[in-house]
Amino acid sequence: MSWLLDNATLPPLRVAREYYFKARFYSWSSFSRGGAHSHGASLRLRPSSFRVFASLLRILHTRGWAWIAWERILATRSLRSRMSGRDARVYRDMLMAIMGRILVELYGEEALDALSEWHLRRVEERWRRVAEETGRSDPLIFLQLFTPEVHEYEVVRKSEKSLEVIVRRCLHAEVLKRMGAQDVGLKLICMGDDAATRGYNPRLKLRRPKILMRGDDACHFIWELEE
Repeated sequence: MSWLLDNATLPPLRVAREYYFKARFYSWSSFSRGGAHSHGASLRLRPSSFRVFASLLRILHTRGWAWIAWERILATRSLRSRMSGRDARVYRDMLMAIMGRILVELYGEEALDALSEWHLRRVEERWRRVAEETGRSDPLIFLQLFTPEVHEYEVVRKSEKSLEVIVRRCLHAEVLKRMGAQDVGLKLICMGDDAATRGYNPRLKLRRPKILMRGDDACHFIWELEE
């Protein structure tokens, strides 16, 4: 915390400080530890977890390339080993919101778009490899994107040619909304579903009439295999 306050006069850190205090003092009572979204348990910023969070924040300002920081956010061993899976997701989303705001303030909206394009290419390539390694092309593989830890969802229909899922609540959308950064979430999280679909099977089409991150009451996923 001290490095953030000591250097708060620097423009990017001024933005980080604003989001830091939002994250530090926000009451996370709407997020649970056990079930999908059971209420009553508060998600606190525990000292050990917050040290990891603060160290990753520092990376965002000491490295010249945002994608280097992005890689650390996605892959850091500290984040995985020192936090529970749910805590790690929350902190990662908070870092994403902070990084997005810093990028836009320093370099304009084009910087966030460039990071998004780079990230989506990576997602597309990863799912292309998934298709090659598994030999699959059906939409059912995307059921693995939904977990009770993050989503409250219903599978409406599923077959070898189609998959329809309605997500009523999403941890990512709730965190990014609390941080006032749904636009960042749309570009760095939600658009990844489209990239994954393109990489996995070009004949598989994804439609989403509703998206929580956009302010709708649900995320409505419809994958259909073109004949």
